[in-house]
Amino acid sequence: LELVGNIDDETPAFTANRQAASRILEILLSNALKFTPQGGQIRINAGPEGSGQVFLEVSDNGIGIAPKDQERVFQPFTQVDQTLSRRHEGTGLGLTLARRLVELHGGNLTLESQLGAGTHVRAIFPVDQNHLAKADDTVADPKKRQGPGKLSKHKQDVA
Repeated sequence: LELVGNIDDETPAFTANRQAASRILEILLSNALKFTPQGGQIRINAGPEGSGQVFLEVSDNGIGIAPKDQERVFQPFTQVDQTLSRRHEGTGLGLTLARRLVELHGGNLTLESQLGAGTHVRAIFPVDQNHLAKADDTVADPKKRQGPGKLSKHKQDVA
């Protein structure tokens, strides 16, 4: 499995709750890992989106989701494969929670997918989020990242 990340150098700093932002990324990556077969690829990208917004997206070339199920995956406790013999575990709450957390930041989360070709999930956050000003919030500034957490034009094989 290959993990590729890119953060555009022009990505503006934005305010986000640290725990919520981590949870959103964890959910999106977990789903991509769960539904992408060995030898597949997962991409993480971030950058400016229009005026006053920033995007975070996770894409994979995994099993994909049929068009009829794409909105259903955002309903609580819903999984596309509801058979007793399903191969992938989970509660069906991940995407519901991720969408709600993005919305609480004043943004939106969308999903595009093609069965057998993969899934693309995109979160859009407003840069100005004064309604979030609390002591535990953090400013995410890609220009200040250093060390192994930096994703800019990075490629890594994941076991």
